[in-house]
Amino acid sequence: MLLAMYLLSLVCIPDGGQFNGNSQDWVALAGNSTAVIVGVAEKQLTVVHPDRMVTTSKPLPDGKVLVELPNRADYVEGRVIRIRIVEVLKRDGKTKANGVISIFVPGATLTDVSPAFEEGQHYLVFLSRLAADPQKFAGATIHHDAPSAWEERFNPKSQYVIVQDSGGLVHLSDQNMKVMDEVRAALLTARL
Repeated sequence: MLLAMYLLSLVCIPDGGQFNGNSQDWVALAGNSTAVIVGVAEKQLTVVHPDRMVTTSKPLPDGKVLVELPNRADYVEGRVIRIRIVEVLKRDGKTKANGVISIFVPGATLTDVSPAFEEGQHYLVFLSRLAADPQKFAGATIHHDAPSAWEERFNPKSQYVIVQDSGGLVHLSDQNMKVMDEVRAALLTARL
């Protein structure tokens, strides 16, 4: 009885945003997820269309040349965040402890509602597979900061997305580690 009352209480997550609702929200998130993991953000990379990164130039009357850089929104599809898995709370065929997964976050720029990651920080993440439009990502690559002789193609089939955008992401800290117990209890209750 006490466990049921505890699960039905409101959950507030300090340092990780606020999750409004009760344990049914955790169950709903987990039910919409193919995997639920705890991991450490390792690296953020940009997904780009190199063929759209075109600069234009036009000569000016004084002999100088005006170079116009492309609009970022024209060639950036989003970001890929590489996460090293510490613990798997709900498993799919590709998630395993100490493995690395890639999470795709769409959009050319960060907004107030975009999921934000910091390298080296721990996160609880509710994930589903990216339902990718092959034409949208045709020719897209993952841009690495360091120059490289090879080009990493963006493979939508190997990407995850966060369930309910930033709603399925919890930044874990010492103050909110109890969230893990709440999610475990919700998973057991729902038998997902």
